[in-house]
Amino acid sequence: MRAFCTDTKVRVILIHDICLKTNVGEHRWETAQSVTHLVRRMMKNSSHLPSNLRLLDLCSGTGCIPLLFHHEFRASEVTSSIQLDSLGVDISSQAVDLAKRNLKQIQSQSDTSRDTTTFVQADIFSPSFLDDLNTSSAPRTALTPAPHVREKPRSFDILVSNPPYISPTAFRTTTSFSVRKYEPSLALVPDDRHSVPGVDRGDTFYPHLLRIADQVGAKIVLFEVADMEEALRVARMVEERDWGMVEIWRDEPAVEGKMDEILDGVRVRGAGKGRSVFACRAEGRDWVGH
Repeated sequence: MRAFCTDTKVRVILIHDICLKTNVGEHRWETAQSVTHLVRRMMKNSSHLPSNLRLLDLCSGTGCIPLLFHHEFRASEVTSSIQLDSLGVDISSQAVDLAKRNLKQIQSQSDTSRDTTTFVQADIFSPSFLDDLNTSSAPRTALTPAPHVREKPRSFDILVSNPPYISPTAFRTTTSFSVRKYEPSLALVPDDRHSVPGVDRGDTFYPHLLRIADQVGAKIVLFEVADMEEALRVARMVEERDWGMVEIWRDEPAVEGKMDEILDGVRVRGAGKGRSVFACRAEGRDWVGH
C-alpha cells in the first residue's frame, strides 16, 4: 500500500490527511521523479504518440502513479488531442478503496471527464488475471463476448509497477524502523509462494511483470527497484526478453549537465541511487526519443 506525497506545488497527488490515515511510512518522492521524467520525455515527442494512450499500473497501491502520470500528462497543451486511459490493479482491497478516494479527490479539483482512470482489486499471479482484465474496467455490452468465450488479453501501451521488491533479509536488517512499523509487509516483501528458482527473493515480481508486459503488448515498461544491484539484475531480465532499449534511472533521472554512465553495458541516467528500470520496444522508441 505504499504511497507518496510530492511537494506542496502543483504535483500534490495524495492528500496529506490521507497519507496520515494510511499510516504510510516513507513518501516516495523518487517514484514521482521517475514518473515525471517518463511523461516529460513523452511530451517532447508528443507528435509520435497514439491518439489513445493506455496505461496499466500493477501493484498500484493507493493509485499515486497513474494519478501523477495523468496530472503531468495534462500539464501541457501538446497532449490535448490524446486520450489517456489508466487502469490500476492491487491485491489489497483497502489500497484500492484508498485509490478510488484519491481519484475522487482529484476529479473534484479538475476536469478529468475526457480520460478514464479505474482501480480494481486483483491478484496478478492468479491464472485468470488476464481474463479478468477484459471485464474489470468497463461495463459489459452486447458486443462483449459471453463469459465462457476466451478473449485476447486487453492491450496496453505502458506498463508501470512499484512492486514488493525487498528480500526478507533486507527487510530485517536494512529497512528503516518507520517502514517496518507502519507499512504492511505485503507491500514490501514478495510472498514466498511466488518465488522463482534461481531468482533473488526480492526480484520475484519482475519476471512475472515482464511476462504480463509481453501478453498485453506493452511498448514501454517502468519498474521501481530497491537499489543499483537489483536494477542491474532486472535490466538483465529485460534484455533477455529482447526489449530494444533498456536504461536504469537514478533517484533524479534528469540532472542538467550530468553525463550518463554505462554499467555492465546498461545506460544509467541521473544522480542518486539506482531507482527504476525503464525499457521500450521499437514501437515505443519514438514516443520517448532515442
